[in-house]
Amino acid sequence: MKALRKLAATLGVSADYLETGSELDADGARELRLNDAQLALRFGDAESAEQQLRQLYEDALKASDRGVAARALIALALAADDRGEHAAAVSQFEQAFELERPSPLERMDVFATLGRAYGALGHTAREIALDQECLYELEDRVPPTLTGETLEACGVKSSRRSSREAPGKSARSRPVTTSSSSAAGRRRREPPLAVGT
Repeated sequence: MKALRKLAATLGVSADYLETGSELDADGARELRLNDAQLALRFGDAESAEQQLRQLYEDALKASDRGVAARALIALALAADDRGEHAAAVSQFEQAFELERPSPLERMDVFATLGRAYGALGHTAREIALDQECLYELEDRVPPTLTGETLEACGVKSSRRSSREAPGKSARSRPVTTSSSSAAGRRRREPPLAVGT
């Protein structure tokens, strides 16, 4: 192997290229296999594509490539949900999240599908909890003016947030900086509330 590396350095190529005939290293090869399998799943032979994804999942785990393993499982979960196999989809989604959880901002389709699968199985509490987790994460990462539109477009039911909040209080209260003088000024300008109206 040492001689192969020296020869590769002399030729200006990688040792992997001399050994396999491909410029891709093992990580890059798994990424390529994942992309090919996902395309085949959408436009080609779904059964063959799922076999490729299962094999890729096993190979990625052996190589400690948690990211590719998780994405292969997510692709399998989406395919299972398309067939109406909601229990299998939920199991694969949850296994994938244990390996590497994607961001709702980047893969809201995954979280929306998982939420619908929970609902189809009658796991309402888990569906609501997932919606709330997505809501809070999106609120932290996108401008407030876009959060509602983003959630509505992706099917996350932001109105469910109230189920975890006390009346009149936000589950994630953020400090509001208001000077005492301006607050006092507002109190002076506000008319007293009428009693009995």
